Amino acid sequence: MIYEVPLCSDGDHFYYREKKLSFTKIEDVAKRAEQVARKGTAFIFHWRGGYLTKEMLSELLILLEQVAMKKGRHIHVSLNRTQEVLQVKFTEKVPVGELAIEKVDEEGIHTIID
Repeated sequence: MIYEVPLCSDGDHFYYREKKLSFTKIEDVAKRAEQVARKGTAFIFHWRGGYLTKEMLSELLILLEQVAMKKGRHIHVSLNRTQEVLQVKFTEKVPVGELAIEKVDEEGIHTIID
């Protein structure tokens, strides 16, 4: 569900940066992921370390899975590619090998893309 929020015109101040959940270095993602995996909570973060290419996303996913494996867990990841935001859940079950990509239009309507 997407909620209406006022537009922020200051690019240096946005939610993920203010909450210290916006990362430019993969090492910082690893450090925070280890803290979150220990607690067993969801880890939502914004990537601003360059374009989130397939290669960069792959590198992040491998890193996150390695962190999870240290805790005897696996990752379940949701991606908002437009905003470069990832939500990672550390689960005990192996996730089903399915990838669903959602597209959100201007009216906030979600569409599953095959």
